[in-house]
Amino acid sequence: MNDIKERIEDTKNKIEEVTKLFYQQKASDAYEQLEIVLTLITQIVDMIYDMDINPNIREENTKVLIGALQETLQAMEDKDSVLVADILKYEVEEKLEILVTEIDR
Repeated sequence: MNDIKERIEDTKNKIEEVTKLFYQQKASDAYEQLEIVLTLITQIVDMIYDMDINPNIREENTKVLIGALQETLQAMEDKDSVLVADILKYEVEEKLEILVTEIDR
């Protein structure tokens, strides 16, 4: 359980870095770092599936994270870097916080 919590904290920290870069209009640097964030989130989803938790909680959390990622990818396709940053900061990061709460139950 601590592994996933550490991965979530690492991801949240990296999201903070990426969103700052986007808000500072340093899009190319932000997109480079975003690749790391997406990899970390994918690893978190994999870790959730490997956890021995209620299947409904597992499905709900992965579904929510994947949905937020899909929104992020759509914003990337639309070349809307501010929206990418907003989704990461206000949706993905929030979902990660909720996940930590679920794990602690």
